[in-house]
Amino acid sequence: MTKICILGGSFDPPHMGHLWMARLLKEQFSFDVVSLLPCSDKAAVMWGKTLTDGEKRLLMCYQAVKDFYDVTVEDADIRHDFIYTYETVDFLRQKYPAIHQIWWAVGSDWDHTTFKNFEQLQKQVAFVRIERPGHINDIPVGMSFTPEIQFLMSSSDIRKRIRENKDVTGLMPHKVADYALSGGFYVKT
Repeated sequence: MTKICILGGSFDPPHMGHLWMARLLKEQFSFDVVSLLPCSDKAAVMWGKTLTDGEKRLLMCYQAVKDFYDVTVEDADIRHDFIYTYETVDFLRQKYPAIHQIWWAVGSDWDHTTFKNFEQLQKQVAFVRIERPGHINDIPVGMSFTPEIQFLMSSSDIRKRIRENKDVTGLMPHKVADYALSGGFYVKT
């Protein structure tokens, strides 16, 4: 393994947009591996987000990639409670010593000033910015990427549809939908 790309997020829930974005990144830049990296519960708290338990989000990610043979899941943040990206990168470098280069995928709506130790991080990873309609960002990146397929849905939209008892067929893999629905995730409390 020489060149990996990490696509981080809350993945609450993971949906078809996440999976296709990972696949398109792999195709566009010939990454050896593209991995979904769900954030830790501690990171979510730090961001002020209320998310589904990390172990459940991790399980949904594993279920999501079952039919996407070219996408994997990295569990480092959940397993080790990492909060900061640089902690994850240090861990990945130790876990996979054969890694030649780590790329970190960020959306053009991401504020790079929120990265702790950003200057250090720039020396450890290359960034690829995923252009999103209506978002402009000047994050220093190695590459910029405008996906040929645009997904305008978000995990928030899916959670809202579930709360409103609306159909989510096709928005996320059926195994993820079955797990989330049977577990009562995202319903009104």
